[in-house]
Amino acid sequence: AMTEPYYEKLEKWHLQEAFNYYYLLRGLRSRGALDNNFISIPSRSHIMACFIESETIFNAYNDCGDRKNEICGFDHSTVNMYAARYHEHDLSIPLWQYSNKYIELTNIFELAILDYDSVKIDDNLWREVSLLKPGTVHGVVLWVTYHFPFDKEKDDGDITTAILHTKDRPYNQLVRLMEKPVEIDDINNYVCFCKITIGNIGDHETHRLEVKVEKKSTVF
Repeated sequence: AMTEPYYEKLEKWHLQEAFNYYYLLRGLRSRGALDNNFISIPSRSHIMACFIESETIFNAYNDCGDRKNEICGFDHSTVNMYAARYHEHDLSIPLWQYSNKYIELTNIFELAILDYDSVKIDDNLWREVSLLKPGTVHGVVLWVTYHFPFDKEKDDGDITTAILHTKDRPYNQLVRLMEKPVEIDDINNYVCFCKITIGNIGDHETHRLEVKVEKKSTVF
């Protein structure tokens, strides 16, 4: 099976494109349209992530107005009811347009693997990642890398081994904001956690993303 995992209705939502291709293959194999030994190109996709600092993005996609939700006397409470929910839902933006407005605070890490050859998903595991520099954690950014069938044992999802990735232009990336930013003064006292669960979520959601930044003394 050879395909370009692009779907017009999912344009700019690249995680959902990767999920959709997986479900298409699963459906075709369950109906006998694909042999159990089939090979897919791309062979797998990796969901990659990185914690970031960006006061600009956090303020742009959050509450607006004063304590009364007003700007120049106009009530913005209805707007704020939806604007401050990007800790629950993903924000799709071209992050590369904010290149001087955000800082990567951690190394890039792998959240999940969708193996298209075996039609299996490796997800639902907490990933622990250390901070590289002090700053304020405003959220986590996610993107997808696609890979050929060979050298699976050598592949860690890095974009240098990918046949396609959505980390940079012209693609959008997904950003999940923190409900409350976490200021980090000493990187040795904090650790970041992230977990993605794909499918079987309910409420018409394709995945669940959980994000934590905790002091090491309170780590579970």
